Order: sequence, then structure tokens, then C-alpha cells
Amino acid sequence: MARPMRQGLEYFPLDVTWDDKVEMFIEEKGCVGLGILITLWQLIYGNKGYWILDESDLPLKVKKRINVDINIIIDVINCCLSRQLFNQKLHQKYGILTSASIQKRFFPATHRKKAVEIVPEFCLIPINDIKNAVIVDINSVITNINPQSRSKGNKSKGKEIPQKVNASNKSNWDFFLVFYERYPRKEGKQEAWEAWIHSKHPITEELLPDVMAGLERYLTDPRVTKAYLTGEFKWVKTPAAWINSRRWTDKPIKKINSEERLEGLLDRMQKKKDEATKQMEKKPIVVNPPEEVKS
Repeated sequence: MARPMRQGLEYFPLDVTWDDKVEMFIEEKGCVGLGILITLWQLIYGNKGYWILDESDLPLKVKKRINVDINIIIDVINCCLSRQLFNQKLHQKYGILTSASIQKRFFPATHRKKAVEIVPEFCLIPINDIKNAVIVDINSVITNINPQSRSKGNKSKGKEIPQKVNASNKSNWDFFLVFYERYPRKEGKQEAWEAWIHSKHPITEELLPDVMAGLERYLTDPRVTKAYLTGEFKWVKTPAAWINSRRWTDKPIKKINSEERLEGLLDRMQKKKDEATKQMEKKPIVVNPPEEVKS
């Protein structure tokens, strides 16, 4: 009996330099984010070859390989989508992760295979020149075309619209999704949406740039950066609490370099020394007479 044909690759090429999108992604998510992205590429190239279903178990598959907190993995996947490292339209429509660059690497690497299964709806590049292509019906490879929500404490599926979204605030819901996908703590999506539209100062399209700018500043907060490193997000405000307290109005956090830290430390030490000297000057110096030596 012949062995079944393998769709994926044994290995895949990795560029020696990153493009601008990946560089900005690494600048934001660091080496942990890069490790998660490469693991996602491994899962894509090694299985279906050019796409993977963004199902609820996907973060667990990544965690199994590199042992990173689930919330960090979910946040990195959302960041990859927002930065167009994966195609947003296909993710929203079919719940898959893929990109034109992935497909440009995969299909030429399979030119020696007898056949390669291709779902036309998933393709972002022309497939007419792929001689070994075998067209596959989309219904035979994917049954649930809605991306599953993996957010903690949120049982809604994908981008299912809550009951309080109507024709008048549908665009505001889209703006809210941009905010929520960027926010570090994925918890209480419904409460956050209600705060978005029903707080004392509802967030409108005009206010959105200020909110997103404030969120970017909040992401530099030491508690948030520590949460990404440790995987513990309990000290990070929930999105609803962040909205209700209007945290986007907070002033930027001043970054202090090592020289300023040292100068501040020396200043504090000098002040303490001066205070100790003043205290010594105020106290009278008492010299006890020597005791008589007994003969």
C-alpha cells in the first residue's frame, strides 16, 4: 500500500533580513513574539502548506512547542493580523491564517510533488501556472468558516456582534474591535463594548485617534510589559475598566536612561548625607571625664 502524499513541507526558507512589517512586529512583541510567529509558520508549512485554521486549539498547539502563556499567544496572533502579517480578509471570512508571502514560498517549493491540493478561495496569488495543482472544494476541507474566539471569559464566537449593536452604531463596533484586538488583556468583551458606548463619555469616531494613541502609551507601562514577559495579566486593567477610567488621557510615561538613574541615586545619597551631617551638628558633643584609676 502506497504512503499517503504529504501536503506540507519538511522545511521552509527563512529570510536573512526582515521586511518592514516583520521588523515593526519584532519591535513591538520582541523575541517572544518572533518565536510565536516562527512556530505559526512551522505549523502552516508543515501541515496544509499555505494556510491553517485559526481554531480554538491553535494557541495550545503553539504552547506545546514553545511553552508560552496562552494569552500572550492570542495577543501575538491578533497583532500579526493587525499588522497584515496574515491576511485579515481571509481570516474574517474563512477563519484561516495565510498570506501572499507564505504562498509565494510554498507553491514553488512543491514543484516536484505529483499533486498539491489548492483551495481557490484561499489563494492570494495566481494559480494558473501551478501545473501540479489539484483543485479542492472548500466545503471538503473546512466546516466552520468563522474564527473561534479564544478570549478568556468570552464565550462568543469570533467577531459575532453583541445584541446592542444596531445600524446606528455598527461602525462604532468596528472601531471597538480595532481597540479590543490591540488591548493586552482579553477579558470581558461585552462589558468593554457597553463601556465603549454607554460610559459618561462615549467613544466616537472623532475620539478614536486619541484613544488608540493612549492605548499605545499604556502598552509601554511597566506593569503591561511585565505581564507579557510573565504571562500574568491580573495587574493589567480589564478593557472595560480602562475605558471607564479614561486612561487614554494619562500623560506619557517618562523614560529614564541609566545615566539619569545614576544621577538621581547620587542626589538622593548626597541629600541623606547632608541631613545626617546637620543632625550631628545640632547634637552637642558630650565628652565623659575619664574614670579615676583605683590604686
